[in-house]
Amino acid sequence: MKTTLSTIALVLAFATISGATPQEREVLVIRGKRIYTHDTPGLKEAFPKLDIPDFAVISTANYKGYIPTWAVIEGQLYLIGLEALLQRGGDMLWDEQVLKGLKFPAKVEGWSGEVTQSSPVSSFDPNTGKSERYDKVTTIRFVTGVVTKVDFDRKVPKKDNTEEE
Repeated sequence: MKTTLSTIALVLAFATISGATPQEREVLVIRGKRIYTHDTPGLKEAFPKLDIPDFAVISTANYKGYIPTWAVIEGQLYLIGLEALLQRGGDMLWDEQVLKGLKFPAKVEGWSGEVTQSSPVSSFDPNTGKSERYDKVTTIRFVTGVVTKVDFDRKVPKKDNTEEE
């Protein structure tokens, strides 16, 4: 009995760890660049007065049930596209079909926050034998939907694993 319970616990632990799927990132277009992030506002945060429908899970990488596309136009955040799968079933819908009463592109006026994207970079110079590891971090700050700060590709050094803290 102990062996059976131990085996079940081990299988469940492995299934939980190995079955974790990273969630799909959203895209924000700003100054011709695409920022892939998890930091964009939720639809209820972006449009608090709007009746947001119940969404169905699209995939294990998208449990929210919708795929938004955001853009900064003349310094203002907009929702420029939306695909969604509603709880009541059927095919994927888009834009006004999903959010009744909202005209696209939809201006976001009430949300404040930061959108970030971090990309790891490793480089090796064969002439010097030196390697460098850092993250390229992009940060866009919004106050009530207006861009207040943009910092593209800031170099943030990674601490070497061999260094002492």
